[in-house]
Amino acid sequence: MAVPSAEGLFNKVISESGTLNLVHTRESAQALTTWYLETLGNPNLSELREMPAEAFIDFDDYDGSIAFSPMIDGLIIPEDPYLSIQNGSAEGIPLLTGTTKDEVYFWLDFYPLLAEETPGDVIQTITPYHPYVQNQDYSEKILQNFTSYAVLLPNETTPEEASMSMATDVMFWIPQIRLAELQSYHAPTFIYYFTWEGPYSASPHAIEIPLIFQTFTSNQSLGLIGEDIPIKLADEIQDAWVAFARTG
Repeated sequence: MAVPSAEGLFNKVISESGTLNLVHTRESAQALTTWYLETLGNPNLSELREMPAEAFIDFDDYDGSIAFSPMIDGLIIPEDPYLSIQNGSAEGIPLLTGTTKDEVYFWLDFYPLLAEETPGDVIQTITPYHPYVQNQDYSEKILQNFTSYAVLLPNETTPEEASMSMATDVMFWIPQIRLAELQSYHAPTFIYYFTWEGPYSASPHAIEIPLIFQTFTSNQSLGLIGEDIPIKLADEIQDAWVAFARTG
């Protein structure tokens, strides 16, 4: 939607699993590359070319972080994608986008201590090296607003749950709203908020995906939705996605 060279290659967009806030600047991409090469043992160019593909994706330090994402390079992605969308880079392209209620709960499988961290620490853990966590004032601003945010949640919400909730809003929900608002000036735009809870007793990142595609037999799907599959809900979601794909 914000890549000029992709114009004409699609006529509708269903956007899931994060949004435009996850792009890198050149500086944050360089910091990530340095860390990545250190993790691989600081190979030189010749050694990199000789390494098998598995070495680049199968190493312990990656865990579940979402550090890897596109970079604003000035060529393929010429500017902040939000600015491109605001200026009509996806004029006439209908958009369906959204998020789940408890996105960051997904990462508890990778980082169990997330439930004990402050919202800023949660975001730093999941999205290392991204520009908005490199800002020295970022965590302080999050903490400054945490108390006023937490009082808006149900009384039974624990501090840990409030922290996870705020991290979900900062990383996923608010950026999705921002994208939808900007694109709504240029094309029909729809936003969803998925709240069904599976075995997590929460609605984590990606829980809606097996329901959309009705892939109920894989271990990954069962881990997200459990064995008590909500078939009626799955049919309704799939029908909505198919209708959008057909008509926008």
